[in-house]
Amino acid sequence: MKHYNQNTMWNQAIPSLTTCQIGSLQGTIPIQGLAINNNSTLHYPNTSPINLNDIIKATTGYHDGKYVKTYQIIEAAEDLLVLSVAHKRLLSENISLLAKSFSFKNILDSTIFENLNDNDREIASTIRKYYSQQILMWALKGIKLTAFREDLKTYINGEGNKFVENTVPLVTKLPYFYDYDIKLDEIKREFTTDTEGFNPAANKPGKNSYILTPIKSLSRKTKRVKCIEYWLKDNYNQAYKIEIEHNNPLQHLWDKTFSFNKLEILGYTKVKRLDDLNYFQIFGWEVL
Repeated sequence: MKHYNQNTMWNQAIPSLTTCQIGSLQGTIPIQGLAINNNSTLHYPNTSPINLNDIIKATTGYHDGKYVKTYQIIEAAEDLLVLSVAHKRLLSENISLLAKSFSFKNILDSTIFENLNDNDREIASTIRKYYSQQILMWALKGIKLTAFREDLKTYINGEGNKFVENTVPLVTKLPYFYDYDIKLDEIKREFTTDTEGFNPAANKPGKNSYILTPIKSLSRKTKRVKCIEYWLKDNYNQAYKIEIEHNNPLQHLWDKTFSFNKLEILGYTKVKRLDDLNYFQIFGWEVL
């Protein structure tokens, strides 16, 4: 695995080194009496080391600060998304493998490289194509991207095997997010997604009774949200959602109730939007 420093801007003060040459140097290599070593310093023989960042500051004024950050580029022998897919598969297939390698939680662990297969590559290709299409649709619909989606866009549109360290956690979770997103896409087909067909007047003030048809439940786990989503619809195919935390001791009872064809639910509602889907969030609810 190779590491590059993205913060490399040079002028004529160092004519013997180019940006590409600096990025590709490994170890200590003499170049016309000048050498670079792994701790990012330049030095002449028998002289004190000169830090690359100090050179950058002195010659260009380009340095880390409020508006500028330095990122290290990592180059792997395999697409990061392929490694993530293999990591997810290996965790589900062989938990004992995890016990043998404490660093296995890192998708850049050598264990992942040694156990990936062509099926992992095919699944990764499918995931990449899906999000590439999603990014295009978000742009066409004028949907403002969150910080997460901006980072996702940067990764999907870039070289899969070259990335910054901050990209690793995002891509590690991407196969799991993909599982959730394709199931949510299937659920959305049950609902009215046309804004003109959505009736916000159904969001009555106070606590009201709603006759709803259960559609499907989804487990959702993100950094901020860990719950099970229960999606339902009314007679106008408008979407309703109830959330229950994973550790709720009464979840099994609700799951049985959710299997009924029709439910009468008393609760408060709030209009929310998920991309092109308007829906009602139900809270403070009870089954009648």
